[in-house]
Amino acid sequence: MEEAQHTKLDTLIVEELAAVSTPGEIHRAVEEYLEIGAFIDGGMQQQVKMDIDSFEQATGRRLTAEERERFTEAQLKALRWTFIGSGITHPQFLATVGKLGPGLRENLEAVGPVFC
Repeated sequence: MEEAQHTKLDTLIVEELAAVSTPGEIHRAVEEYLEIGAFIDGGMQQQVKMDIDSFEQATGRRLTAEERERFTEAQLKALRWTFIGSGITHPQFLATVGKLGPGLRENLEAVGPVFC
């Protein structure tokens, strides 16, 4: 229930900010949102490498190249979904962005699958 209230409040804030912004400012804000997502994704990729190192240190075992690849794929997918994908693909979020200007929702929908 608390998360639903938080989502509603976020939507109202975005709509209020958009009401006093130019189309150019809104477009740039969406671009910057995607830049932040890319920045966070880079951090998550680094985190996965540290997770592998921690796993190997804790278990005293070195992963094979194949195991590292599978671990990296699974862990990165989980982190991406948890911290980016679940938000960028949320129907309410996309509906809100869709009201802000033409093509903005489609931009996010094109990027969303990378984080799912």
